[in-house]
Amino acid sequence: MYVTLIKKTIWDSRYFMLMFVICVCAFGNAVMIIDRFDSNADQYERLFPSAFNNSVFDSFINQFMVGVGEFTYDNYENNPSKSLLWMYFIAATFLTQIVFFNMLIAVMASSYEEVVEH
Repeated sequence: MYVTLIKKTIWDSRYFMLMFVICVCAFGNAVMIIDRFDSNADQYERLFPSAFNNSVFDSFINQFMVGVGEFTYDNYENNPSKSLLWMYFIAATFLTQIVFFNMLIAVMASSYEEVVEH
């Protein structure tokens, strides 16, 4: 029963995972653009720590970490686009932590219910 439950849950959550990856990529792209293409880029520090020395991967990892609750917003105040950054941060936090993980709980509960019925 448990193996069936795990397989069913993973299969049923495929659309959730796709939407989660799209959301992380969208917010990661927006933050990367703000971080890389600001006209005063030499006057402030990077918005997030560099893990791969590649701004594309670093921005996606940063947004994934926001999605799982690890926040690194220390350099937002020094950035000229800080109000836009805070809006993205609040939107990404709300979507990934509240909306998406509640959807995941609902998908898992539905999968559990279907496995128990059969």
